[in-house]
Amino acid sequence: MAKKLGVSIAICSHNSEQVIEKTLLHLSKQKTSPGRKWEILLIDNKSTDQTTKKVKNLMSINLILKSKIRIIKENKLGISNARLKALISSNYEIISFIDDDNWVTPNWVEKAATIMENQPSFAVCGGHNRAPKLDNKPAWFEKYKECYAIGKQGIKTGDITSERGFVWGAGMSIRKKAWEEINQKGFKFFLTGRIGNTRSAGEDSELCFALRLTGWKIWYDEELVLTHDIDTKRLNWRELRKMFRGFGVGRAGHDPYFFAEQPSKFSQHWYIQALIVLIGILKKANKFVVSRLRLMEGDADVLKIEHMIGHLYFLLSERGKFDKRTNYLRINL
Repeated sequence: MAKKLGVSIAICSHNSEQVIEKTLLHLSKQKTSPGRKWEILLIDNKSTDQTTKKVKNLMSINLILKSKIRIIKENKLGISNARLKALISSNYEIISFIDDDNWVTPNWVEKAATIMENQPSFAVCGGHNRAPKLDNKPAWFEKYKECYAIGKQGIKTGDITSERGFVWGAGMSIRKKAWEEINQKGFKFFLTGRIGNTRSAGEDSELCFALRLTGWKIWYDEELVLTHDIDTKRLNWRELRKMFRGFGVGRAGHDPYFFAEQPSKFSQHWYIQALIVLIGILKKANKFVVSRLRLMEGDADVLKIEHMIGHLYFLLSERGKFDKRTNYLRINL
């Protein structure tokens, strides 16, 4: 019989005092098969509240949590830094990332491990993220719920390497062997992801794209289920606009991965890409000006403009590093 894979549940936490208890209590209800080893890594990413104290209090009254949790400090702010700390610190072969407001089902550990045991050519798997019952949700929520990592990530259970190519960081399980492979080739995140309360994005997808370049595959399983307990304060148009600007940053950071899969072209240079995005903004110049003065809730063009602003900002900030990233990916991955 093949050795059972162990699972490290990693929670990248920044000021999670108000939400971490329910997340950990759901984890304490895991039902695993005999011989299945697992742990919980609480990566405290420079919290300034009482997150660590809250977790230690829970450990003092819950024997399961006491036996499973390791609290690890990561003082360099940024979710990509916290993810790296988890990957380095894990004791087991599968690292399953959940957010501090994710409530996993009792079979999460067993299901994630079984998927990876049965699919040895897959580096990453993700599942179906559900929303809790939300009162007074905005009229536009269903249209944009994927922005909050809510919904299905595939039409059905199976390989999504080509059709989607990534899974959300909330509920993303990674094979440590695959990460070690790209790490040995010098992989470093181009995107920082969320830093504190800023709404940047894309480091989770970037990791998937890097693994895909090296030949690993991405799996979606509709039976791998969690509930994302969204902070209702985030369900407003102003916040969604900020998120779309972060998605634009993420898109710019992802482009080198797409370009690395294609023949080299002059149009792939950062300044040509910046010009293309700038032209897109200028085509919506009137709405761009008005949207600086008004909220314009429900207007999809406003979100597209925010996305282009984030995209252009990243290109202008990174400039030559963008082209160097594409070249590095072509040569090394």
